[in-house]
Amino acid sequence: MSNLSMVIRNARIVDGPEKPEFVREEKRMTFERAVQRLRSDLARDWKIAERGVIREGMFADLVLFDPDTIARGPELRVEDLPGGGGRFMRHATGIDHVIVNGSVIVSDGAYAESRPGSIL
Repeated sequence: MSNLSMVIRNARIVDGPEKPEFVREEKRMTFERAVQRLRSDLARDWKIAERGVIREGMFADLVLFDPDTIARGPELRVEDLPGGGGRFMRHATGIDHVIVNGSVIVSDGAYAESRPGSIL
């Protein structure tokens, strides 16, 4: 898959049917399919080995969320790039716990001290 088609696919994921309202209210796909598109499909497309599915021998990366409240938060501009550059970001809501490489990094919606893993 070319880099351009990957960018187009990722842009569609941000604004496509994986948005919570498309799944919850409009029922365009199941939550299970939306999660699959955002996790295992992306890991496969980006060729990130041992990620994206829950299986023995794979890295234990899990996001536990409330399907009734998971959503994108408001868009924020942050100035945290080298040279004073800025970017736009959103915090997710409705996420209770995040586990990376088997270590809890978010618990009850708050960041923990653990910082396993690395930037891909």
